[in-house]
Amino acid sequence: MLLEFSVADTGIGIAMEKLEEIFESYAQASADTTRKKSTGTGLGLAIRKRRSILQGGRISVTSEPEKGSVFTFSIVIQRSGHRSPESRSGRHRHHEETDRQEDPRC
Repeated sequence: MLLEFSVADTGIGIAMEKLEEIFESYAQASADTTRKKSTGTGLGLAIRKRRSILQGGRISVTSEPEKGSVFTFSIVIQRSGHRSPESRSGRHRHHEETDRQEDPRC
């Protein structure tokens, strides 16, 4: 199942020519932002991009200077209703209970 998140802001926005660069390590959309606000290392979006790809998803951004940005990322997840055959049969739990009974420390 694909799970998608979007985060929108009404901040300063990002110029079109900077959109791909912001996903690189230590990148900032503008040096002015860092000087004025003293925020961020430029690693957050690079990490999020890597995690999204590792989880079978992607990340993207749309933005307009002076209007804001929308960041969207997706990941692939397994449905929680899928259980292993051992957990359905109770065999795994039975072995744990047997082990506890034989161990005098438990």
